[in-house]
Amino acid sequence: MKNITKILSVALVAMMVLSLSAVALADDTTVYIPARLSKLGVDAVLDDFVYPTLKVKMSSTKALGDPCPIVAGDEADYLLYFSEKPDWAGAVVSSLDGSWINIDVDDSGFGMIEGPLHRQPGMWSWSGPCDPITGKPKGHGVGGDYPYYAGKDYGDYSVNVSYYRNGKAYKVVVTLKDSEDFFRTGMEGGVMSITFERVNVELDSIKGYDDDDEPIYASTDVWYISQVSATYPEGNYIIGVEADFRNDRKQNLYGYKVSYAVSEKEIYKITYAPNTASVLEDRDNQLSDSDYTPVGSSAPSTVVIPTTWNPKYPKLGTRGVFIHHYTADEAIYGEFYASRDAWADGKPTAVSGSGNKLNKWYKPGHGAQVRNIKKGTTSFKSPRVK
Repeated sequence: MKNITKILSVALVAMMVLSLSAVALADDTTVYIPARLSKLGVDAVLDDFVYPTLKVKMSSTKALGDPCPIVAGDEADYLLYFSEKPDWAGAVVSSLDGSWINIDVDDSGFGMIEGPLHRQPGMWSWSGPCDPITGKPKGHGVGGDYPYYAGKDYGDYSVNVSYYRNGKAYKVVVTLKDSEDFFRTGMEGGVMSITFERVNVELDSIKGYDDDDEPIYASTDVWYISQVSATYPEGNYIIGVEADFRNDRKQNLYGYKVSYAVSEKEIYKITYAPNTASVLEDRDNQLSDSDYTPVGSSAPSTVVIPTTWNPKYPKLGTRGVFIHHYTADEAIYGEFYASRDAWADGKPTAVSGSGNKLNKWYKPGHGAQVRNIKKGTTSFKSPRVK
């Protein structure tokens, strides 16, 4: 019996040593996140990949007997024509219609959402009443213009596509099956994804003039890489990295997140500041046209931060006006997940507070404080190297 006890004790000590070694090694893992996309080594354009395109039509232009339909009418069916059959497709709809609809698509690429729907896909409410003369809402739709989604596996890569209401793709996430680790973590088995987003860019050429004789410039749609991300297998301390890039000439880093698996039921996703900066938060837009505006040497000329405050201006820290200073690679936001599945689905159990409550946790949506979470946001020092 004593021998068995000794064997178990030795085995337990060995497991503890291995566990401690794994954590120690994990704590030393570095993540390469440069200040510009070009230095990350992602040499790809969307034309390198194929994805299902989509056209959307309506079975009716007006609902019979309804003097004020929601654009195409509650009774209309939504006809979806994909360029090829996706592996899956779905649409975001009003909560009154179930919030999400899976769409069956046949081999030709045709799918349909049967009416009546309470509102168009992608809309869950209107901010104003409907005009019975024009048949259009007086206000604007709440919920965005992005209802349709589909995905397909092409072997070497797979795609998840997001579409506007008219069927035009605006985001394509390409997940590579076999790729080098862009973030140079040294961990094996990482899966890399590249997110392409469409943006409309104004050109130098003039295509006409408006009623005030002001020039109307031509524009064109272009795709740019908005994010590069990676997921790593279970057993690693760092299980996910996301790096977001701006749509500017140099594709500068906009922000980044690192996900840590402290245990199977304790996963933290931490957002870090990409560089040192001061930002004006102007909730009521009293000093600028933007909710968040850089201040200091990079402040636009339209933003004036007076040294002596005029009575008509709100005082700093009151009425929604604040100046936030961030240091490069400082933890500025946190999310907590109770499992890897919840993390993969983007469903956090709790999110961090802000300001002096950054290390406290709350239910998503400004909910009640959650007190049984062990680590605070700032306890995760950035593993970034440049």
